[in-house]
Amino acid sequence: MKIERLINRQYLPYSRTEFRMHDYVKSFDAFLNESIAEACYRDLVDNVEFAEHKYGTLTEMQIALRPTGKVYTGELSRKVKTDDSDILDSILKMFEAKWFIDFLSFVVGEELRFNRPATPYRFQKDNYLCLHDDMSDPHHAYEVVINLTKDWLSCDGGFAYGGYVAKRSIAPTPEHLPFLLQKLSLDKSRPHYRVMPVFNRLTVLKLSDNLCHGTTLVKADKTRTVIAAIYSGSTPRITTTLWR
Repeated sequence: MKIERLINRQYLPYSRTEFRMHDYVKSFDAFLNESIAEACYRDLVDNVEFAEHKYGTLTEMQIALRPTGKVYTGELSRKVKTDDSDILDSILKMFEAKWFIDFLSFVVGEELRFNRPATPYRFQKDNYLCLHDDMSDPHHAYEVVINLTKDWLSCDGGFAYGGYVAKRSIAPTPEHLPFLLQKLSLDKSRPHYRVMPVFNRLTVLKLSDNLCHGTTLVKADKTRTVIAAIYSGSTPRITTTLWR
């Protein structure tokens, strides 16, 4: 599908100075064309199948299923496939497209490489995502998220939040996990954010061992859905993951 059909024309050409990232987070509102975003939303809500995605007591959310299970590759499992499904599949492929990686590289000022395929995640009532740094791989450099959550209110919870890490400690870890869970706390003396989900907002997050991000508890009987992918940078970072 052509770029002009996928993304909002205000982001073309996609190498303009105001698109540059100057801190650890950069957002682009109404990134996809409205009809494309709506089709993705419908497919995610009505058709895509999700499974529990839980890490001890620190994270409880859901991940889109693939035919082979909870993995990052392969076509999504659906109740039924529709025209909306074809559009969502095009958006998932967009994350791997050269033009999109060129756009991201321009935004962050560093040549990026596609690392972890775009995957939908879902939060429902009482779901949450603990503060984490996504540094299980030293090549991880940026995470890119498109929010496809509609009709959200501040009283619904489910805020995206993050900033600098104040401290970290080892948390109780289930035996089946190959790494040790860590509990991170946010340094509120330094710049940080806490924002409500915004439909069709694309956010680029810098990853490092001293930055973290997460999602607060969803309080309402609603669904919060995002698509997230991870990109590698040109030089390895410091990894904080403690493998067993």
